[in-house]
Amino acid sequence: MFYRIDFILKDGAAVDSRTQQLLCDFLCALMRNGQILRGYNLVRGKNYCAYVTMPEESSLDEGNDNKYVSLYRAEVSKIFNLSVHMLGVNASSMEYCSCNTCGDLEMQTLSGDIDSVFVCMNCGKPVPLYKLPHFYDDEENTMVNMWQDSYSAMDTLWLESLVDRYTGRQLTLPDSALNASGRDIAAEMGKALGYRVYYNMYDDLGWYTKKPKWAEEDGQMVRICPSCGKLMHHYAVGDYERELCDDCMLSSEPYEG
Repeated sequence: MFYRIDFILKDGAAVDSRTQQLLCDFLCALMRNGQILRGYNLVRGKNYCAYVTMPEESSLDEGNDNKYVSLYRAEVSKIFNLSVHMLGVNASSMEYCSCNTCGDLEMQTLSGDIDSVFVCMNCGKPVPLYKLPHFYDDEENTMVNMWQDSYSAMDTLWLESLVDRYTGRQLTLPDSALNASGRDIAAEMGKALGYRVYYNMYDDLGWYTKKPKWAEEDGQMVRICPSCGKLMHHYAVGDYERELCDDCMLSSEPYEG
């Protein structure tokens, strides 16, 4: 959902050279906590306002704040009153998970993707980052945000046909630096949650890998795990379908032949 946040100057409050940086820091903290998504804009006019996409109507509630958002919110609130207005639906963002209980998750992203990298496998919709635990002794899941930025950048380089050999290896090889980092994050999130988090191996570059990707079993095409070489098993809930390897905790898109 797409919103405008108006920062309305309080009576007696003054704006100085540090005010704009404070608002930038506040919005950045909200983004890193998943309360607003990537691609927000801060606009300066008679008053400041921000155009943001939020996963849920309640995303800006203080109960979702981490310690950094709380610190910046306290400073912003000394100067401004916040007024939030819904403008419509951002067509570049997905509808978010509303399951009462989130089950296993899948971790995935693509070039330019602004949504959470964690997808509920009960409904196939993303889960807001602020609803998930922290790990690595990190109060804002910095590693998740850094990995999403790195993966998106790598995928963009691939789509632009730049350094094909390097980007192809990073995207397709299970033990590349990019994928190893992502798999570690998925494993740590799984430990923190107490259930399974699969890491999605994007296989649209299959021509790059010389190993066979599919095998036929009982008249059905079955995905071969790119890591261990065993056959993956099919998982489907509604329109959400994946091939899964429980040993390697990898997921892949289903066969489309």
